[in-house]
Order: sequence, then structure tokens, then C-alpha cells
Amino acid sequence: MKKFKFAQYNFNSKSGIATFKYVVSGIEDKIDVDLNSEYIFEEKLFFDKADSFELLDYKSQQAFYRALENVFLAAGISYYKAFLPEKIEIVDIKLTKNEAEFWNIFYTEGLSEFAYKNKVNLIGKIKFPFVENFTKQAFELDLTNEVLVPVGGGKDSNVTIEALRSSDIKMKLFSVRSLKIINDCIAKADLPAIIVDRQISAKLIRLNNEGKTLNGHVPITGIISFIAIATAILNGNSAVILSNERSADEGSVGGANHQWSKSFRAEQLIADQIKNYIVNIDYFSLLRPYSELFIASKFARLNQYHDVFTSCNRAFFVDKEKRIEHWCCECDKCRFVFLLMAIFLTKEEMLKIFGKNLLNEEEQLNGYRELLGLTGHKPFECVGTIDECRTAVAQIVLRADWKNDFIVSTLIEELDIEKYLDMSVWFKPSQSNIIPTRFKNLRLFQV
Repeated sequence: MKKFKFAQYNFNSKSGIATFKYVVSGIEDKIDVDLNSEYIFEEKLFFDKADSFELLDYKSQQAFYRALENVFLAAGISYYKAFLPEKIEIVDIKLTKNEAEFWNIFYTEGLSEFAYKNKVNLIGKIKFPFVENFTKQAFELDLTNEVLVPVGGGKDSNVTIEALRSSDIKMKLFSVRSLKIINDCIAKADLPAIIVDRQISAKLIRLNNEGKTLNGHVPITGIISFIAIATAILNGNSAVILSNERSADEGSVGGANHQWSKSFRAEQLIADQIKNYIVNIDYFSLLRPYSELFIASKFARLNQYHDVFTSCNRAFFVDKEKRIEHWCCECDKCRFVFLLMAIFLTKEEMLKIFGKNLLNEEEQLNGYRELLGLTGHKPFECVGTIDECRTAVAQIVLRADWKNDFIVSTLIEELDIEKYLDMSVWFKPSQSNIIPTRFKNLRLFQV
């Protein structure tokens, strides 16, 4: 029987380095294993301002360690999925029954795309151990009014930053990994930032590249969220504010949702885990009530970011040789953002951002058909809903500078444009959110 062990985690308060060790045992293929049919993986986090831990009071230090436990468990999903062991063991960490159920869901639903693509069934098979009748409480800390805002380099987090700035809310920006596209957005925002570097096990990357493991998408936003909570404790922040929109709730196919950890369900689950078992820090998405179309309309006015923002996932590749620092103009994400922003910007502005017109390239047609649900299935990407994409096309048809481009003129013939001309539904905020009262009705959203 294969077993996955959360073997050890520790934090060096002097260096600011957290180290996580995971062990997979019972491997039948004994070639290239470490010892006694085991794979041993080690991951590291490098926290900024390492000396800040020493300045925390005892309760805050304990809260940080509790948060680090959750980072340890969240990050383990990258190693668990490699072999899908039948049994999970956790050394030196006790979970309540509710916590174990949270992690069962986090792993099962967070790996929904992975399961679909690898043709495996994870429902009911992931079982985190817990201690019967064990209880645990979150730490209540004295926190500042300053908030922590994760930055991803795309349009969404920039809208969040400016919405908070419009209401004079004090904030620090946050990122996992130092990447040029993120650093450029941080520079444009001209706000203090905290960068935590994440060093994934080189062994896992090698085994993945060699095809010796199962591989696929993990709930990266969920992992980053727990790292952000640990960082917020170090800095006394009272909230971690994400930038996930309501469109993230729509999956792709077969119950699989590429954006599961950006969904409202995941947000609620993670927020409950934090508030009930870690610390009294607010965790929510400021953009949850809004559609991609609404957010794009706001971002269109933030032209200070237009020359630096990038949503293309190739800019985030772990392999530096494959990483780019601009739009690839070949992927679903590039196609979607181009379609969305073309409603609100001129052709000249769009060409300046992307360098080419994606709506006038025949080779992009099948990708756009998938975005509109006209063929195949919705792409496994962070893109808007099918109806949003159809509405975007309908709006572009109204624009003289776009309507004759190849993609637009072709899709007009395949889509009932009249059905999607009303964009007002996309500008009505949803009431499904957990935004605290003090962050509602920010001025930017009222303009």
C-alpha cells in the first residue's frame, strides 16, 4: 500500500526559512527511490523580513506556527497527486474532525481538473486522519487596520488595489515568487510589498518532466492563500483580500473546475478554516460580487497598468527556460483577455498592449469557439463564463473598428447575437459574498 506522510515542518526564525518534508512510501518501482521504496520531497518558503518573527508576542508566534501547519498541509497536494497514495499520515499535527473534512474537500475538489485529465476518481478516497473529540480554537490577535493584497500581475488585483486606495485603506501588496510581471505591477502601484519565495522540490519537477508521476493542475490560489495568512500574521495585517470574481464558479466539463480555489465555495471553506482554527484575520475576495465584464470596464480606466499587466500563464512557468514576460497570444487566457478588453479599449490601445490583433487571426477561431461554448468544452483556464464571452462578442459587433475582423465576422454567423446584446445583467453585483461591512461600497465601484 502506498502511503503519503506529512513528515516534518520547521521554521528557522533567524533566516525566515520554512522547510516542509513529505514522504511517499510503498513505491513498487524501486528504481530511483531514496530509501526502502520511499520518495522524500522537500519544499521551502523564504519569508521576507525574517527578524519580524522575533518581534512578535508569544500568542502571535503560536498563531504563525498554526498558519504554517496549514501551509504545510496545503502545499502537500503537489506531492500527494504525484502517486495518489491510499493512506495519509500526519506526524506531530492533530486535526479536528471538521479540519480533516476541510482538507478532504480541498484535495478532492481542488484536484477535480487533475482527476478528469488523468481519468482517476478521487471521490471518497482522500481521507485525512483526525482525533476523535479533539477541539482547537483560533488565536485572537491584536491586529492593525492595514490589509494584505495578493498581486498576480493581471487586471483583477490591480482593480482591487485601486478600489482600496480610492477609500484610503492602508495596504501592503503580497506575492509568492518574484516575477517581473508582478514586480512591474507593484512598481506601478507604488505601494510597499512583501515577497515570499517558494522553492518546490526539484525532485518532483524532475520526476514530472520524466513522466514518472501523475501530473496536473493544483489549487494554487488556495496554497497561496495560506502563505498569505502566515505572512499577514508576521505583519499584523487584519485582512487578506483576494481578487476572485464570481465567474470563477463555472466549471469546464465533467464537474472539473480549473478555478475551484478561486470559487465562492472555496473562499467560504478557506475563510471558515482560518477563522475557526487559525487566526482572526478576515479572508475574502473584494471582487466576488462582480463579473469579468464589470471588472474589465473598471480596469480599462486604469491605464497606468496597461503597459505592464499580463495574465498569460506562460509568464508563471516554474521552468525559467519556458517562461515569458509578455502575452504569448496563442493561449485561451490571451484570447479571453483580448476579447474582454476589446469592448472597452480602442484597437490602437489593444495593439499596443498585445502587439497583434487576435480577433483577426484565423488560427484563433477554434479557441474562440471553445470560449463561447460552440465546440468542445470550456477551456481549463481562468476565463469568464460562456455567456460572458458570448456577450463580449455581441458588444464587439457594435464597434465599427472590430466588427469586420475575421474572428468577429465569423462568430456573428454562429451566434444568436440579439440574445446577448443586453450587458446590464453583468453590471449588477451579486449578493453572494463574505465581504466585511467596512470594505463594501468602495468609491471606485460606484463610479
